[in-house]
Amino acid sequence: MVYISREGEVIRTDQTLDSVITLYDAWRNGLPEITLSTSGSTGAPKVISISRQALLASVRLTAGAFDLVSSDFFLCNLNTDYIGGKMMVIRAAETGCDLMAVHPSANPFDELKNQSALFARNRGSNFFSFVPLQLQNILQNESHVSLLRTAKAILVGGAPVSEEIRAEIQYRNLPVFETYGMTETVSHIALKDLRTNDAFFTALPGVTLATDEHGCLKIQSPSTLDQWITTHDVVEMVSPEKFILKGRRDNIINSGGVKIQAEEVERAIAGAFPGLAGFFCYGLPDDTLGQRLVLVLEGDAPEPDLSRLDLPRYHVPKEIIRVKEFARTPSGKTDKIKTIAS
Repeated sequence: MVYISREGEVIRTDQTLDSVITLYDAWRNGLPEITLSTSGSTGAPKVISISRQALLASVRLTAGAFDLVSSDFFLCNLNTDYIGGKMMVIRAAETGCDLMAVHPSANPFDELKNQSALFARNRGSNFFSFVPLQLQNILQNESHVSLLRTAKAILVGGAPVSEEIRAEIQYRNLPVFETYGMTETVSHIALKDLRTNDAFFTALPGVTLATDEHGCLKIQSPSTLDQWITTHDVVEMVSPEKFILKGRRDNIINSGGVKIQAEEVERAIAGAFPGLAGFFCYGLPDDTLGQRLVLVLEGDAPEPDLSRLDLPRYHVPKEIIRVKEFARTPSGKTDKIKTIAS
């Protein structure tokens, strides 16, 4: 655990978290840029540099959206090798908030132990950010749910949020916001309030959206220094500021001339089989269809009855494949290509 107060007091019980202190101090001392690897959201992973100006713009977008002030308390439980973790530290340093950092475990609240009392005393002024797996684990512990209730805002991103998690959030009326963004946009540029049934993301003020000829989202933001970023994400524009995320362009499967968005089938499967975990859809080469849609299951997950799916015929997977364990990227996302290749 590392604790950095707004007055500059530092308490640490784990030397392996020194990178948090190093980043915090570097930012307060005028760090001109950061360098890190992208996750591949806009193409092959690559190393990029992000300027202080772009980082500041991102901080201001988030601070404006959630009215972040110096009396707030931040928890960093994300890997600071990636943009999500780095931005939690930089937001705290720039806003002048108290910051606590713990290891990015499956349930970060387990890491807090007695220190959770600090957040309990700061009710209404805590700022959390999780990946969906972390939030799912937290929601299974009532004392941890009580800690979530102390939050001013809770971010969740890095992977799709399941309907099961969303239902829990709505039932408990927790201030959780699903984020949309990537390394190239310097963290999130759009939010979805999961307390509502809205399917769309809403861009933060100052962010401009458009689509290219393939229906992929284009983004112009203060955090991109007003340069256009073209993503590989296929979207449906609801308004100039709102969009529904359909899936990645490279996850479109052409089966018998029918274009199938893999993520839409995955959402249908998740809705029909809410207890099913560890699966994805993929297009394998097929001599007749060009590509055939398959469902890939991880480990001993029960085999679903696909005839129950309310989908057009070509959108129902033709085959179920099992693998022992999914390959994953360094940031924890499922690597479909490596999983299939193995």
